[in-house]
Amino acid sequence: MPFAWSAWSSYREFRGYLDVTLDAPNPPWTRGTLDPDGCVEAALRWIEPCPGLEELCRRGLPTVVHRCLEAADRAPFCAQEREALERSTYGYDTCQAHVAAGRLDDTRMHRQRCAIAYRAVAEWCEAQPRTAAMLTMEGR
Repeated sequence: MPFAWSAWSSYREFRGYLDVTLDAPNPPWTRGTLDPDGCVEAALRWIEPCPGLEELCRRGLPTVVHRCLEAADRAPFCAQEREALERSTYGYDTCQAHVAAGRLDDTRMHRQRCAIAYRAVAEWCEAQPRTAAMLTMEGR
């Protein structure tokens, strides 16, 4: 029973954090001024103070990234980066560069968080309808 209580308590803390941060007035990731890499960085900053179980916090990363991406027109980015976004390694080099530059700790947990955030960018672009402008940019 102690584990169940601990897990429930952790979940409540996480939900409270999620509700407060995602529904906060004008959070930085919804202002439309961040590029997709900036959206990933905002999500990685969001997760740092996240209370609760790591797994719960990691599951919140795509939500932050998606809300950030929704704040501006990403069709040109998605079209331009289409081939890179389709690779399962999308974002890997950028995450490694963050580690090398000291912006990201070289731990498995931080590398996983970074990969999840970049995967969220790719998933978001894949879910967007292809407009005529995007198809033209793609040469179709």
